[in-house]
Amino acid sequence: MSIRIPLLTLLLVLLSACTSLVTNRIQHPEIMAIDLPGEQQGLPELTHRWCPDDGKSCLDYIDIPAAAELVQFGKIQVNVLDITIGEMQEKLDLTTNTGWTRKDLVLVLFPGFAASKQSVMLYALWFHSLGYRVVVVPGPNEAEDFNFGLTTAKQVQLWLNQPSQPDSHYVAVGFSMGIVAATAFAQAEPKVVGTIGLAPMQRFDLAVMAYETYFEKKWWSWLISDKKLTAAIEQTLDQANVSLEETDVRTHFTKPTLLLASDSDQMAPYQYYYGLDNPCVELIELENFQHIQIISFPWEPIRQPIERWLDAINGSFSLSFKGGQHGKHE
Repeated sequence: MSIRIPLLTLLLVLLSACTSLVTNRIQHPEIMAIDLPGEQQGLPELTHRWCPDDGKSCLDYIDIPAAAELVQFGKIQVNVLDITIGEMQEKLDLTTNTGWTRKDLVLVLFPGFAASKQSVMLYALWFHSLGYRVVVVPGPNEAEDFNFGLTTAKQVQLWLNQPSQPDSHYVAVGFSMGIVAATAFAQAEPKVVGTIGLAPMQRFDLAVMAYETYFEKKWWSWLISDKKLTAAIEQTLDQANVSLEETDVRTHFTKPTLLLASDSDQMAPYQYYYGLDNPCVELIELENFQHIQIISFPWEPIRQPIERWLDAINGSFSLSFKGGQHGKHE
C-alpha cells in the first residue's frame, strides 16, 4: 500500500504534465508558411506595426493598398502563377484587367490555426488583383497569449477606427480557425458588411480531434489518450477564457456571410454547416477539396462564388437572402 500511493501520485503528475504539454502544443504549434517565389522581397515594404497608446499588444499586419500598382512588390512583378498542390494544378492570373476599377471595400484576412500571415498571401494577391485593399493580420497562434485570435480581432477594430484610416466598409475573411476572429470582428465592428469563411472550423473540440486524424496521429497519440486530449482541450479553453460554445460560430452569423466547405475536409466538413437555418448565410459545397487545398490557394471553384458575392456586397453593402441558400461547385 505504501508503494502504491507514491506510484499513483507519480502517475497523476505525469498525466497532468502530458495534458499541459498538449495544451502548449495547441497554443504554440510550429507555424506554417506557404512561400510565393519573389513575394518575400517586397513584403517588408507592406508590413507595418501599429501600437495603441499604452504601447501594449501591438498589431503586426500586411497592408496592400488598393490604389497601388497591381501586385508590384519592389522589383518583382507577378502576373501568372503556376500552382501545384498535391494532384491539383492550376494557373492564377493576377494581371490587371483593362476594366479594373478601385473597390470601396477593404478585405481583412484572418489566417487559421498554425498559419502565418504569409500563408494566405496567395489569396491576398488574388483579392488585390480584383481591385480591393487587402489587410492581412496575424493568425491565432502568432499572438503571445492564445485565445483563438479574439485579441487580434479587437486590435484590428481599434486600428481601423483611428482618425488616420479612411472611412471604409470591411469584409472579414476567416480561414479555418480564423473564422472565430473574423466573426467576432464582424459582430463588433459596424463598418463590417459581411464575412467570408473558407473551410470554416467546426466547434473547437471536434476540430482538434479531426486535426489529429488528419495528420495521422503524429501530434500526441504517443503522449496522451483521448480522455486526456479532452482534458487538454478544456485546459486550452479555460486558459483562453473562451467557452466551447463561443468556438461554434454557427450561431454568430448576423451579417451577410458566405461559407465555402467540403465534405472531403475532415476538419471543416460541409455537413457541419448544411441545413443552417440562417437567412444571412450562403453555403457553397466544394467537392473533393482537402482542408489545406482550400485555405492555401483560390482555385477556380472557390473564386467564382466569392467574386459574385463580393460584387453584390460592393455594389450595395448589403445582401438580402430568401432563406439559407445552397450551391455546389465541382
